[in-house]
Amino acid sequence: VFKRNHSNTLNMSLFVLPASQDPLSGYVEVQEGAPSVLLPCYYKEQLLEVVTVKWSRSDLNPSTVHKRREEDDLQEQNQQFKGRTLMRPDALDSLDFSLTLKELQPSDSGVYICSIIDETEVTLTEVQLYVRGHKGYSRRGQIMCPLFYNIILCIWKIKKFINRTFLQKNK
Repeated sequence: VFKRNHSNTLNMSLFVLPASQDPLSGYVEVQEGAPSVLLPCYYKEQLLEVVTVKWSRSDLNPSTVHKRREEDDLQEQNQQFKGRTLMRPDALDSLDFSLTLKELQPSDSGVYICSIIDETEVTLTEVQLYVRGHKGYSRRGQIMCPLFYNIILCIWKIKKFINRTFLQKNK
């Protein structure tokens, strides 16, 4: 952002914002056809009673990817994931609620939410999964390329503006 103050001095502010500041989020990228991927989710406190662990995707209907209380409860599972999800048998004891997703396909790309349900549902983590097609094109590249392009364009414009300003003063 460029501003001129009352003494005709150029003030410049550059804002760089991180893509995500949420400590609960993660990003996992895998090739289509990979045998499996692990979506991490860990609980750091002691469980005082048995809870339900739920993996879901809010963009799907039904949204449930996998559910486990004392054992798997897949009655509400989205059919897209039938026979392709797995959690540790000792998940409630180990507090490792990570989800293994098998036989990956591009439609598996999305934001996966790991939550626990007692009386209320509490989100533990969100994991962005991107399943690359056979060309190996990265969605992260789609995000980063425009960012770098805009930074370079901004620097070029700053340089052009400064050169034009100094050339006008030297005339």
